Amino acid sequence: MVIFLNTLLFFSLIFCQSIDVSVDKNKIFFGESIQLKITVKNGSDFDANLSNLNDFQILSGPNSSSQMSWINGKMSSENSQSWSLLPTKKGKLYIPSFKINLGNNKNYQSKRIQITVLDESQRNSNNKVKREYFIEASLNDSYPFRGEQIVLTYYLYTKVNLSSFDFLDIPNYRDFWSEDLYNPRNLQFTEKKINNETWYVSKVKEVALFPTKSGELKIKPATITIGVKTNNNRRNFDFFASDFFGRTKQVTLATNELTLNVKSIPKTSGKPSAAIGQWSIQSKIDDPKIKQDEAFTYSIIIKGKGNIKTVEPLEFTFSDNLEIFDPEINIIDRKYGNIIGGEKEINYVIIPRDYGQVELPRVELKFFDTKINKWKTVFVEKRKITVEKNEKSLETAIGLKKEEVLLIGKDIRYINLDYPKWLVNNKSLLDTKFYIILIMTIIFYTIPYLILNNSEYFKKTQLKMNSKNAFKNSIKSLKSSYESHNNAYTEIHKILNNYISLKININIERSTEEIFNIFNENCSNKIVLDDLKSMLKKIDAVRFSNIQSTDYKRDINSFQKLLKKLDSGW
Repeated sequence: MVIFLNTLLFFSLIFCQSIDVSVDKNKIFFGESIQLKITVKNGSDFDANLSNLNDFQILSGPNSSSQMSWINGKMSSENSQSWSLLPTKKGKLYIPSFKINLGNNKNYQSKRIQITVLDESQRNSNNKVKREYFIEASLNDSYPFRGEQIVLTYYLYTKVNLSSFDFLDIPNYRDFWSEDLYNPRNLQFTEKKINNETWYVSKVKEVALFPTKSGELKIKPATITIGVKTNNNRRNFDFFASDFFGRTKQVTLATNELTLNVKSIPKTSGKPSAAIGQWSIQSKIDDPKIKQDEAFTYSIIIKGKGNIKTVEPLEFTFSDNLEIFDPEINIIDRKYGNIIGGEKEINYVIIPRDYGQVELPRVELKFFDTKINKWKTVFVEKRKITVEKNEKSLETAIGLKKEEVLLIGKDIRYINLDYPKWLVNNKSLLDTKFYIILIMTIIFYTIPYLILNNSEYFKKTQLKMNSKNAFKNSIKSLKSSYESHNNAYTEIHKILNNYISLKININIERSTEEIFNIFNENCSNKIVLDDLKSMLKKIDAVRFSNIQSTDYKRDINSFQKLLKKLDSGW
């Protein structure tokens, strides 16, 4: 009787099965996403092959959902999967026909779906296409020199209230050195008129970019996700305000792709330089009184706008009577509005070995000035300093060499003036007190380990016993189900859930689908699993409807045999 009912239910679902493939919008502007949805009514799980979506990028999915309902004793089910798709180009595009595998060697071939992707310039001629939000990327200069800073800005435009905002994917800015300029925590919107339409716009990100090579470069689109408030009766725009009764939907948007034509830096005579921007250079000495064989610091300071990390002075050399240490370089990053710059200080520690007039070299900085589009050289002139004679150094020859200066503070050994503690001959270094402390330390650290080890052993033993006795305890609970028809099928569902809890040591409530999935993972007998699936369907049918089953005692006996098979196959 049970097999007949299940067979009848199966064939009724097959003949009533329907498949729907749809999109939420057929006409969009470039940068907007669409939702592709497949719905199978009165069918089981399915698979769709979307490998041939050449004109679309899959942003997310598949997102699955299912629901089951009983109306007048008849069951109906609905399974669906959805994907968020982003067009990769403009014009008339097609989601091609693809195969849907429905199981049981049944396949369904969808029809192709046309999607029209409009350009921003088609806004006026396509007033029927409603656009309420979009994101735009813009550059302050599309023809920079290699190494020159440009500013990339992302703007969010909307006509409706939003509940959330986040970047889903940011390009890696290949062929650029980049640094973030602006990342707001809270968006500030201002009103703006575009083609006689009122929009609210907010700057959501700003990045400084330095092209590292010349030629045509592309910046790939960035994608964001926003929460759009629906069923909102607010008349004023209150962005990101909480609305207890409002509902939101998640929307994915993408920016436009940007193209730059990066110009090569003009050739220059003499030594090349990688410095681009506007820079100045100066020098200083830390101590005006310089003595022979005593160290002083000579600093070269470079300030300006541009990528400070790439700025280096041209090569120069010090005179032979100066001992020079490797320079210490300190960089301070600064921002002048949305222009990056900074300060680099190069500190040389110098020891003059002779007294009298000593000359410090001329230091040049060569860079390409982007304001005048020409090479420019700034410099620090040669500097003459007077080194005083060090009489002490000449008489005692105590002047420190370069290697000796490096060891200052490291080679000092202090004399210990404490009274020494002498050891008695033939006496052990370790006394009785040491051995007592040693034994107590071993006991102190060993006992917790033994206690923990034993508790873990008892815990594992208890878990094994629970798992082993899961079937026996379930059979005991099953005997009480004979007494009441109303609670029999509910009790069977509880017994299955308790059986799994004892087996895997996780005590939670589980749905029918979760119960079947766990048995499916732990039992390889397909015939037993099919019987379990049929039994679970009947349990749900009786539990959630007004259907009366007169043979519940027979079902309990069948369930007892089925549970025994499942337990032996676990």
